[in-house]
Amino acid sequence: RKAPDDPHGVQYGRRSSDKPATRKSQFFVTFCHWSMVALLIIETATGMRMGWGYAESPLGGPAGFWSPLLNSLAPRGEFFGFNIMTVHNICAWLLLIDVIVYLVYLFRSSAFKRIKVSNSDIQTVKQFADKGDFWQSKKALWSANLLVYWFGFLSIFILLVTGIALYRVDLGWHHYMGGYWMTHFLHGLFTYLFLPFTALHVLLQWRFGTLWSIFKASFHGRHFA
Repeated sequence: RKAPDDPHGVQYGRRSSDKPATRKSQFFVTFCHWSMVALLIIETATGMRMGWGYAESPLGGPAGFWSPLLNSLAPRGEFFGFNIMTVHNICAWLLLIDVIVYLVYLFRSSAFKRIKVSNSDIQTVKQFADKGDFWQSKKALWSANLLVYWFGFLSIFILLVTGIALYRVDLGWHHYMGGYWMTHFLHGLFTYLFLPFTALHVLLQWRFGTLWSIFKASFHGRHFA
């Protein structure tokens, strides 16, 4: 896994034809990516209603500061005819399955080698950021992309664990996370961190030259052999 420094005409990834203008994501990657996006949007929308919908909320509730915005964005009681808590819980498990399937695919194919992250990636980002040419370095952008990828996976894991702790209070998991309030805070924090995470992810992909590859798909049967 070596990121090129020059995006124009040099080899991208594993194939000689893998160039910014022609690169396509493997179909499985495209499917997992967009299904994760859809599930995260549903989770955020239903989670906003449950998290800020209680009357005592200083920001949400019937008269909180964010109340008009939340009332216009978050579903009320039902989401396409289904109870929002049921939708939120089901989508959480579907998201977990999606991530597991994606990781299994990465391990089954050689693609996992391309997203392995190490301390050298952190050092690369720091080095080029200090030099002031981070956005011009494909190596630094690739390393930053890897860190963003794994932050996303870690966030989903934290959201799953804190979500279970909030939904199944009888399990007592919240006691190991600083209490119910802190568990609720962590769950909300990592949910809203996905907003700047998404913006940064898109920006890095655009600067690296591979933003549009996720809108294209190709199928390689050998990846499943």
